[in-house]
Amino acid sequence: MNKDIIIFAGGCFWALESAFYDLKGVYETSTGYMGGSTKHPSYQEVSKNNTGHAEVVKIIFDSSILSLDDLLRIFFKSHNASGLSRKKEQYRSAIFAKNLEQKIYLDTYITKLYEHKTINTVVEMGFTFYKAEERHQHYYKKHKKRRG
Repeated sequence: MNKDIIIFAGGCFWALESAFYDLKGVYETSTGYMGGSTKHPSYQEVSKNNTGHAEVVKIIFDSSILSLDDLLRIFFKSHNASGLSRKKEQYRSAIFAKNLEQKIYLDTYITKLYEHKTINTVVEMGFTFYKAEERHQHYYKKHKKRRG
């Protein structure tokens, strides 16, 4: 077992989380907020777009079953990385690197991807993950009948 972590931001965290939580090799997903200055923000605060935080999904996975490249392919297919902008920071496209080594890897991956299409995804570091309120965790699993 090789536990690893990656944190993605790419629009609404409900939809983004649903792309990952049932994958073989994913131990846990959590929705939350990262990248801003407000400590322990609420959904209401983040939605006002004045905290600097993005809606994120933290993924804990087994890298011997599911590679970081596998997760990156899913991430870039599950949202429009060329269309999201920083106009509404909570919905920006970003990846939060856990260390410098991962940041370099992610920057290189995005640069290669950028050769083929426009990518507005940024790699960020050094922020605290704030877990979202319980009602936002596994939202689509809890509300299957309402999902379109």
